[in-house]
Amino acid sequence: MSAPAEKAQHRVRALFDALAPQHRDRHRRGALGWLAARDLKAFWALLGERRGQSALDMGCGSGRYAQLLQAVGFLVCAVDLSEA
Repeated sequence: MSAPAEKAQHRVRALFDALAPQHRDRHRRGALGWLAARDLKAFWALLGERRGQSALDMGCGSGRYAQLLQAVGFLVCAVDLSEA
């Protein structure tokens, strides 16, 4: 990876690390909370019954969807560049 690309990647990662705690809180309240609830309903409608299957959650953030999938029996691998 070139030096400018590495620098850009570092800036993006730092930005997401800084925003992650706020992002998680915003998805629990207000308009974003409503949108997240709506998305969750659509998410479950698309999945149906798939207990025991594998799921990969790339860019999982706080792991909300990964935790929900695991709770209903999916084998989940969740990955995010941000530690938050």
